[in-house]
Amino acid sequence: MGGRKGSRNLVHVSVRTNTTH
Repeated sequence: MGGRKGSRNLVHVSVRTNTTH
């Protein structure tokens, strides 16, 4: 888990979870 890549991954996961739910 790096820094800028990890941050982007978190944002993607959040958006995906929000859209799925």
